[in-house]
Amino acid sequence: MAPIGSSSRPHFPLHTTWTTGEGAHLRSTATAAFDALLEAVTASDHVGRNQTKHSRNHTQLVLPGIVTDVAAFFLDALDASDSVYCDRNHIDDTELLYVLKPRTMDQPLRFMGLRWSRFGAPLLCRPRDVCVVEYMDAFVDERGRRGWATCMQSVCHPSCPDFKPHHGLVRSTVHLSGYVAIESDVPGVIDVHVVLDWNFGMPPWARNAALAKRLQGLDKLDAYLKLKSLDHRPRHQQHVTHERVADKASHHNDNHDPLRRHVRDLPSSSNQSDHVSRQRALCQGDMSTSAPSFHSQPSNLTFASSPSMRTTMDDDFNGATFDSLHIPSHCGVCQAYLRHASYMPCQLCDKVEKNPAILLDKFNQVLAFRSVSAFSTLGVADYLGAHSSSTAATIASSLALHPSALFRVLCACANVGVVTQSCPHEADAMFTLTPMGECLLSNVPGSLRNVLDAWSRPGHWHAFQHFENAIKTGEAATHAAYGSDIWSYYRQHPQEQEVFASAMSDLSGAAIPPILGSVSFENASVIVDVGGSHGSLLAGALAKAPPQARGILFDLAPVVATAPANLAQFETGSRITAVAGSFFEFVPQGDVYLLKHILHDWSDEESVQILKTIARHANHGARVLVMELVLNSNVEAVAPVGGLLSPSIFMDLNMLSLCTGQERTAEQYAGLFAKAGLRYSKFTQTPSPYGIVEAIVE
Repeated sequence: MAPIGSSSRPHFPLHTTWTTGEGAHLRSTATAAFDALLEAVTASDHVGRNQTKHSRNHTQLVLPGIVTDVAAFFLDALDASDSVYCDRNHIDDTELLYVLKPRTMDQPLRFMGLRWSRFGAPLLCRPRDVCVVEYMDAFVDERGRRGWATCMQSVCHPSCPDFKPHHGLVRSTVHLSGYVAIESDVPGVIDVHVVLDWNFGMPPWARNAALAKRLQGLDKLDAYLKLKSLDHRPRHQQHVTHERVADKASHHNDNHDPLRRHVRDLPSSSNQSDHVSRQRALCQGDMSTSAPSFHSQPSNLTFASSPSMRTTMDDDFNGATFDSLHIPSHCGVCQAYLRHASYMPCQLCDKVEKNPAILLDKFNQVLAFRSVSAFSTLGVADYLGAHSSSTAATIASSLALHPSALFRVLCACANVGVVTQSCPHEADAMFTLTPMGECLLSNVPGSLRNVLDAWSRPGHWHAFQHFENAIKTGEAATHAAYGSDIWSYYRQHPQEQEVFASAMSDLSGAAIPPILGSVSFENASVIVDVGGSHGSLLAGALAKAPPQARGILFDLAPVVATAPANLAQFETGSRITAVAGSFFEFVPQGDVYLLKHILHDWSDEESVQILKTIARHANHGARVLVMELVLNSNVEAVAPVGGLLSPSIFMDLNMLSLCTGQERTAEQYAGLFAKAGLRYSKFTQTPSPYGIVEAIVE
């Protein structure tokens, strides 16, 4: 058995015993999956919302560009190296085993093949692989909109056997998954659907992480479309003559090209024999040397019509050319905003003109937070989790809420993506919890319910109403809000303190696997979790430590009072002792100290005092592990990535509002270590926003 994470490339046996109709069966499977994918996509028309039907993760959004550019993004990757294909499809490795339908001069947008792909898995899970038929083609839907799609469907085939015994790869299945791009009513704007129905055979948290990684491919597609949209050259200048294309096709079949890689071509179904051909095809090297290149097509291209789509095309579309698919001189997202109640800004127009719609979208996130918070804390998420789909009136009757007000909040939650909404009418609309909405359920792993609850309570929310005062004075906004720091406030409001402690434990639940996977505890004897709350991080650390190692949960008395009940849920709970106290005065003796989300609560002077306390009481040579959202010292990292806000930058503002602390760079933590008499050891960036800064007690 190969170890977890084995990346050795499998050997693919040559399939030489093709039975009659075997190739036709693979083509039929691919075509049926393609048609079913289009039918599933056209059944939904809620732009910008995540939808889940029969475990299928369906994401729909608005992007700038044209359908043919989406086709180019994927089709050009076929003619490039495997690394380009992997990068654009967000997988780790791939092999095109057989060509079932090659791209031709008559059908340059169509391709069908049998493919193996390997992709990584979240921490502590084995990598997965798939064997799929891959089908790409253009279509016209029943509304006359032009589109293009790429679809994958798992199959079993002798050329792609189970590689788990020798390579540790777990075979996964793919069902009706792919990308679908369809013209919108706004020129230069398209609706892009991503359907991912993957059976990973993983725990839910790992499956969600794997699906999230697959969705990151949208960033590359978005960037590609933006670059294409910014190319203002006339379209006809991007084409070459029919003769040049034919010359490329001739070069494509030159068996003496030094750049070729072996790809097996399966004879078309029209051939008398289904035996395999050993013809080689050029599939590696510069994209400009492969044929037929997408941007090297004749001007009389037409789109094929899928059997499940419209069978006759309008006269104004039949024989459409690339030149007729023009891009406007500026982005049409603002027009798309007028068409769709929910939208995703393409962020193209902020490069060519001011676009207040994008900034307004950021402002609306405050209302989105309040909507989702109410959805969670009022018990609506739990109700949908127990009763599947329901109307707003039914939910309101069960939870003593106002039906119309709840309907409006549920519409906002559908826009965020935590529920799906069947129709816009209040009386008939059925709301269903999505996988993302399941993160708001009570008492489930990875829940964010307590986090929303804590952030919505007066301790947090009232402080942010005085945020400007913190900017003026540099003093925590809590002093202007209720005359004390957040810790004094929590001592006066023990119920809120318990909610806050639960929120910290829930956040740790998501952060613990990548953190613990980046740290070794093999020589640990006594692990002290400083400010360890409910002990989930410490319990996980002990699971990686030697059996004789023990742990000490060190926190304030009110938190420690609840420790026995909390620790009982962990297998290693019997090896943990809870000790109450203040880390400004003393800490228990140990040889590994865990400080997760501790130092960021305190000023530099207070942080040095905490570290000095550890230095006085720790064993010689003890390790101090500071686990925080470490700021990146590279100024380029301040820019948003993939449209997401930086967790560390905005957590830093949270600290500015609530306490004397701040987020820091690894260099700044090293400076604190030096002042406390500790020796900086190393910095480790985990596969998450968290980093680990390590020091040694000397």
